[in-house]
Amino acid sequence: MDQTELQGRHHDRYGEINRKHGNIRVRPLRRLYGPDFARGFPNDEKLKDVLPTLDEASLGQLVHDYERGYLAGKIASAHP
Repeated sequence: MDQTELQGRHHDRYGEINRKHGNIRVRPLRRLYGPDFARGFPNDEKLKDVLPTLDEASLGQLVHDYERGYLAGKIASAHP
């Protein structure tokens, strides 16, 4: 899969992830994906506010877990 196809697939999932998980804050996502997730955004920013400009690596992690059905469970375990 070339880079353009990969970006298209990720951005197709963007809306679904935004609707289902847009209100979660960046902090618990950093617990899951590491300190580089959503680099440059504060911990208290909501996912729906960072998704439009999220770097490809961070978006790729979300899409990967979302497509496999893991994202909701991971968020539930990381969110206090």
